[in-house]
Amino acid sequence: RDLHSFPTRRSSDLRNDKDEEYGMHRVRALADKHRNKTPGELISNCLADLHSFTAGAKPADDLTLLALQRAA
Repeated sequence: RDLHSFPTRRSSDLRNDKDEEYGMHRVRALADKHRNKTPGELISNCLADLHSFTAGAKPADDLTLLALQRAA
């Protein structure tokens, strides 16, 4: 089954308290790690990772994540 995620630029722009950017490399690594999950599980894991990275700070702007799975 194919699972694709399409994070917005805003998700990779998030920064932590050390002013480190979350970055597309983290988005890609997370998507690869959870590629066998359902779209809902992938998004839940992504949100948990973003929350952990930013130490719970709310983003300054909106955040949109999209995950699609092709039906068999």
